[in-house]
Amino acid sequence: MKHAISGPTRSLRVVAVALAAVVTTVIVAACGGGAASPTPPPGATNFEEFRTANCAAWESMFLAVGNPDTGSGSDRSHAFEDAIAGRDLATADLEAAAIRDELETGRAHVAVAASWPPGAEPMAQLDRVLVAFEAYVEAERAAAGKGLSAAKQEAQAAFEATGALEAWSLLLTPDTWAEVNAARPAGVQPERCGDLPISF
Repeated sequence: MKHAISGPTRSLRVVAVALAAVVTTVIVAACGGGAASPTPPPGATNFEEFRTANCAAWESMFLAVGNPDTGSGSDRSHAFEDAIAGRDLATADLEAAAIRDELETGRAHVAVAASWPPGAEPMAQLDRVLVAFEAYVEAERAAAGKGLSAAKQEAQAAFEATGALEAWSLLLTPDTWAEVNAARPAGVQPERCGDLPISF
């Protein structure tokens, strides 16, 4: 799914660098390590809870679709597209459902993070991106009978139609993180999001 985030917007690698720069200059939310929880806790009420949920949401995206910049994909996205390529539509349906479930887990973490008022705006944009990936997967699944190449083309069109490229761009805008910056506790340093190639 490399092309889903690539294309007219900056690649995820550049995004990661840009976000790291934003950390330095405007102090955006830092993510703590740890795997995404299958059952998110109640809404975040402070910076630490926001940071944990925010990072978990990003991890769910990577688990669902892999790293869109490198094209590495995830185990699920590989299995999904292999099934489409092999015209195994039943397996493709199962894998698509698993990917959607992980994306929904990510959205649940986004909702937790967004409950902390300073984090509401960036989480709104991240939610748009996750919804767009759901649209991508559903369109690819629906077009699976046409073969992988055609299915990916329809998926990309569905992804872009959601406005995800705009949402991704907004995630790179310092103003989007301004309230998080203002509410960040003194002395709290940025951290990498677990094993993900991205820091906030």
